[in-house]
Amino acid sequence: MPSLFSQSGESIRSLAPTPFGKAHSENDLQRWVDANPHFVNEGSPMLSLGMEIVTRHGHYIDNLFLDGNGCLVVAELKRGPTPRDVTAQLIDYAAYASRLAWSDVEEVCGRRHDGTGLDEAYRQCFGRPLVRAEKIDLRLLIVAESYEPSVTDAALFLINNGTQLALLQFTYFEVGESKLFEVRTVLGEIPDQIAATAEDAPATPEEGRVNWVLASVAERMPDIARRHEWPLRHFVRKQSMPFLSEDWPTTLDQCQLALTLGSKEMMGLRLKFRHDDLPGLRKLLEDSGDGWRAQFPAAFAEPPYPSVYTTLAYEVPMPEMGDTAALAEVAQQTEKLAEAMVPLLDEYFARRETGDG
Repeated sequence: MPSLFSQSGESIRSLAPTPFGKAHSENDLQRWVDANPHFVNEGSPMLSLGMEIVTRHGHYIDNLFLDGNGCLVVAELKRGPTPRDVTAQLIDYAAYASRLAWSDVEEVCGRRHDGTGLDEAYRQCFGRPLVRAEKIDLRLLIVAESYEPSVTDAALFLINNGTQLALLQFTYFEVGESKLFEVRTVLGEIPDQIAATAEDAPATPEEGRVNWVLASVAERMPDIARRHEWPLRHFVRKQSMPFLSEDWPTTLDQCQLALTLGSKEMMGLRLKFRHDDLPGLRKLLEDSGDGWRAQFPAAFAEPPYPSVYTTLAYEVPMPEMGDTAALAEVAQQTEKLAEAMVPLLDEYFARRETGDG
């Protein structure tokens, strides 16, 4: 439970959360999120595409957005605990959204923004042109005050099978005339949003180039796993290829190795994990750094904002389209990431299982 305190003079007192439904409806939450999409995107902007978007089966998507990566975001909002069927609802909405073409998104955007075209609305929101991928990427959000265990179990199944889904939990406080929210990601992840460039140009490289790199390295992952006798599972996403060992008692959300789109001309190699879920892992990495840095010369990322994740990251140049030698180097660096980290993570989880550290 989040802790919030108020101070007056020499006194500090804890504040109890207020049930959101005591004074507000889900429609209030929908309207606030529609007007302030950063509320459900870890502070990064999104372009609102509307509320109560009707699907082909006559159901209604609570909120629909386009994020800074050009990805559609389907959000289901709930006050109080989530009902058991919320994941089924979301899958129904996702099936509808997955069939949308850019012309459909253009139409929805025009209704929400009084006839403003999608490209202009996107530029006003993000300060750069929209790069239209051939197939629109999609991710899912559930936002609620609390979650039933059956909902988190279903969400974990979807996340571990490659669905881009995040569960956000909010806590509501009333302090005098002020209304305060504490919002945190409890499952899944909100992807990093690509920032605008100084030239006001698209920040992503050409879509096919990124897809070629990720898909080509992914093709080599089974061979890498067989050579080292690792039971690795991997997924190819729009801007990343996360992977983990099937032997680890963890989820993709809690711990992953990944090849990602770093900056405009770089690929990122990283280990990312939730430090509260995996206590002591950072210390193990720090204590053994002299050994693994020879293969993976990475450093801990220190973001300027609070984060539930610890990230160990290293960048390599992104190959030009068709440069097979440079592609082979990226694949080799990805293998070195696994060579450096998989044994350490195996050791960490073995210690946890035996209670040794």
